[in-house]
Amino acid sequence: MDATILLVGEAPGVSEALLGQPFVGLSGQRLFGGGKERGWVNEVGLARHQFRIEHVCEYCPPHTIADRWDKDTWLQWMEDLHERIARLDHLVLIVPTGNYALYALTGKGKVHWHTRDGKESRPGILDWRGSLLSYTDRRGRRRKVIPTPHPAATFPGRDPGLEPVCKRDWKRIAEEAGSAELNVPVRTHIINPTPGDLDLLVRTCEAMGDDEVVALDIENPMEKGGGAPIVCVGFALTPQLSITVPTSKKSSREWEVIEHVLSLPVAKVAHNNFHEAYWLWAEREVEAVGMWWDTMYMHHVLDPAAPHSLDFCASVDTREPFWKHEAKDPEDQRKYTSNLAAFYTYNGKDCCVTRELFNVYYQRLLEEVRRTSYGVIDGVEFYLRHYAELYQPLLGLMRAGVRVDESRRAERYAELVAQVGDLKGRLVAQGIDIYSVGKTAKGGISRQKLAKYLYEELGLPKQYVRNKKKGEKTVTTNEVAIRTLAEKHPDKLGAVAPLILDQTRLKKLSEFYTEGRVDEDGYFRSSYGLNTEAGRLQSKKAPNGSGSNAQNIDREARDMFLADPGCVGVEVDLSQAEARIVYLAIYKLTGDKDMLNKARLRPTEYDQHTEMAAKIFGFELEQYKAMKKTDPEQFTLYRYLGKTTVHAAQREQSGKGLSERLAKAGYFYSIAECDGFIKAYRRAVPGLEDYFRDVRRRIMQDKLLVTDWGRVLKFDYARLDDSLYRAGYSFDPQANVADHMNQKGLKPLAAWFEREQCGRINVHAHDALF
Repeated sequence: MDATILLVGEAPGVSEALLGQPFVGLSGQRLFGGGKERGWVNEVGLARHQFRIEHVCEYCPPHTIADRWDKDTWLQWMEDLHERIARLDHLVLIVPTGNYALYALTGKGKVHWHTRDGKESRPGILDWRGSLLSYTDRRGRRRKVIPTPHPAATFPGRDPGLEPVCKRDWKRIAEEAGSAELNVPVRTHIINPTPGDLDLLVRTCEAMGDDEVVALDIENPMEKGGGAPIVCVGFALTPQLSITVPTSKKSSREWEVIEHVLSLPVAKVAHNNFHEAYWLWAEREVEAVGMWWDTMYMHHVLDPAAPHSLDFCASVDTREPFWKHEAKDPEDQRKYTSNLAAFYTYNGKDCCVTRELFNVYYQRLLEEVRRTSYGVIDGVEFYLRHYAELYQPLLGLMRAGVRVDESRRAERYAELVAQVGDLKGRLVAQGIDIYSVGKTAKGGISRQKLAKYLYEELGLPKQYVRNKKKGEKTVTTNEVAIRTLAEKHPDKLGAVAPLILDQTRLKKLSEFYTEGRVDEDGYFRSSYGLNTEAGRLQSKKAPNGSGSNAQNIDREARDMFLADPGCVGVEVDLSQAEARIVYLAIYKLTGDKDMLNKARLRPTEYDQHTEMAAKIFGFELEQYKAMKKTDPEQFTLYRYLGKTTVHAAQREQSGKGLSERLAKAGYFYSIAECDGFIKAYRRAVPGLEDYFRDVRRRIMQDKLLVTDWGRVLKFDYARLDDSLYRAGYSFDPQANVADHMNQKGLKPLAAWFEREQCGRINVHAHDALF
């Protein structure tokens, strides 16, 4: 009864029910150690004797599913929990694990009888996790509460990727366990500024020096038509004070103030600069001066493997409780005079939190030392080189886009729709019902109906795919499954499979040609981001909802793209770049000069895919090269297999993974055959084993990987397993190629085009620029 930390679960599981003790099964091992687990609690310096452990409900619910208990049962047990807590004399901190435990203590969270507030879904445990909350017990004592997901939520079949987040929560729990004080921030949000408030904003920003920063955030909810008019612009002068300027008033004074502040030389910081910059330009043609800082990307420099949303960063690096629901939740809106007031206050919190995070991340970056091939730098310099200096070139890409031949687009779209319709008609004529209701005119295949056709009507063996996030196997009807079944059961599926696969392929291809992907000016646009683990660009739809990911456009669909008027389109491509990075790493480890030579040779001098195809399939190199003339089709096939094998082998993939990848492309090789391809490559490049060992050693010993550019991937919270090591094998080549492309390609080319006014970059596709 003298424990200072109360751990609250929802209800006993099977192990706990059998033993009559809480947290003694696999969940207990994950928390406190045992079996193969070190225990999250032990890793952060806490011990089990510091804990009192309770469940809200002391009986195992039906089928161990919490939702199976009705509301009255839960409320009775919640009442009983309050009585139990009141008897604890030394309590400092309470840790609820799961929604029902959180709801019992704070009324927050999502339980089966309270999933929505009005029309809005209630935030659950994954939203509130890590927040500093409070609970007042029956004796009037206020106690600190820090929610976190139940350890069972991280098991295979649930969400193993959640474990690093939980470990961060337990780090905070350990840091907060010594005091019952909440110490949550007190912030002032001016949401209906007077002329005097606006003058204060202007005068303060005008007086700011070179070492000061103003946080910026806009609110512009997306409308159905694709527009997103700016409703307000918020500024945080300090982490404690924000001024939100509404833009919906008829007066022009508000926009005059906003545009003046944005034109001042004082540095600006936002959380995802691209959003603010894109919409300010789209609506007002305003270019904010000094937009060098971005807390999302500053956090990415520090911890690329973590989530980077503003609420996650706040949950880990500030004391601000979760607030992202406040503009929508009726309970929180009651604190304000109107929904609009809640919305403006929400904007002010975003600004203040961003401003606070800037202080935290700037100091951490300043303290980081990174050794690179061009000298020792700190994290701030790395951020400026690899993020801030890419900001304008990438924003230019987002605004520019690539011109579309409208007649070609419309013609191809009509052709593909007709072909899809024809294939559908041929399948329907055979009595095959696999189409989605409401989408039949477009040829949409229902995966549920397709599964019923394959596995029930035809009686074919079920095919499975493993969910990488959850680690569980699920039944699939994907392309690999259909090709595999057709190969093994040609009597049942041989004639039908090509029709299904062709329709799926043509339907997907047609989507690249849809009119909605092209803006009114005839250009296809995308947005770009920098927050992948290896620093490679990510791409998705343009902010206005048009376009799509520019980096995965089907090569066949690129026939509709044109160079800008008066220009010639040129593609710059890095040749076999990732493999060259691996060969260079092998040379550094082994001194093998053949690897150094192959890493440096020009594409016209050496083609690794040709050489590896010859070695894998047992040809003399010249004999294989001659095949290019005598049997070009077979030459191309072997080269493709060689290229695909190199990529798989350099990431220590199995024959099974290679077999599935080849099957997706329509080539069927057994797992044993693919194992043979990989072994042949590894015999040809024996130093690959040294590369794998070195990566594993660095991960286990240093808990991080660092590239020659100084880019870091940390493994502080990761579970060391084969999948993580494979990610490590990919990191060095992918990160080096990404930084090389951006530092030696994107930045200088964009600067040259800007200076000479002779062209522009239209598309960035990882290792190629157009």
